[in-house]
Amino acid sequence: MASAVDWNGRLAAARPEEFAELSLTDDFGGIARLHQILETASEWCRTHAARGGASELDAFADRLTGLGEELHLVREGLG
Repeated sequence: MASAVDWNGRLAAARPEEFAELSLTDDFGGIARLHQILETASEWCRTHAARGGASELDAFADRLTGLGEELHLVREGLG
């Protein structure tokens, strides 16, 4: 959890020219990190025979992908 807090602090303190690099839509940004967490949790569920949980996490990851695509508009508006 400490890295999420650190990430939020870095994003909150970013200068305008840094924001695009730390942006939520960057490949290493918050949306990408959350997507990775969902994929990892889904795989854990599959490995431990919790298929229902895996399906739900996959659906969340799909929805997050769509949201990330929409957030590119925010990034474009900043630059």
